[in-house]
Amino acid sequence: MASHRFGAPAPGISPGDKLFFAALPSAAARYGAWAWANLLQGELGRPAYRVPARCLHVTLAGLGAGYAMSPARLARAQAAAGRVSAAAFLAAFNRIESWRGDPRPRVLTGEDGVIGLCRLQERLCMALAAAGFEPRWAANFTPHMTLMRDRKETPIRFIAPILWRVESFALVQSHVGEGRYTVLGEWPLRGDPSGSLTKLCRVPRQAPC
Repeated sequence: MASHRFGAPAPGISPGDKLFFAALPSAAARYGAWAWANLLQGELGRPAYRVPARCLHVTLAGLGAGYAMSPARLARAQAAAGRVSAAAFLAAFNRIESWRGDPRPRVLTGEDGVIGLCRLQERLCMALAAAGFEPRWAANFTPHMTLMRDRKETPIRFIAPILWRVESFALVQSHVGEGRYTVLGEWPLRGDPSGSLTKLCRVPRQAPC
């Protein structure tokens, strides 16, 4: 079994859990995103899976399943997170899109308002790679927050921006099938606000009128 390769999971982590780094929205941003999920649900006129409000997040890098997260690997991931240098920034999400999938994820995303998330994600993935990890979603990153899932494809909708100041990022444990997350660690952003991106960040642009 795969767990033999990595050893037993760290205490409190089940083999089927998922672990990832994420930016967690403020209470106001969480409320705004959840309100849009409720509105979209009402427009559908039928049940659809909505991400619980307490679980809304923007994934920065995935670490995989719990079976691979031994105490040593967990400590290395946390140490790598502590070496990330990035300044706090304002994130702004102003569009709702329907992405490919079955069912299709309905996501919040943005334009220039999500560049700060691209920069943070790049620096985090560089720190993880230096620590021996191969973080999932490291390339061609598109900052987004999944609201719900449904099989219907819908056009892009532009909305009043949902904003929050990103002042930290977190290591999150998803208890698969339970609809809840546990924050295993959180790191403040107090670093250098300068620096350009060295890889592709997929930032949607508004189509010309």
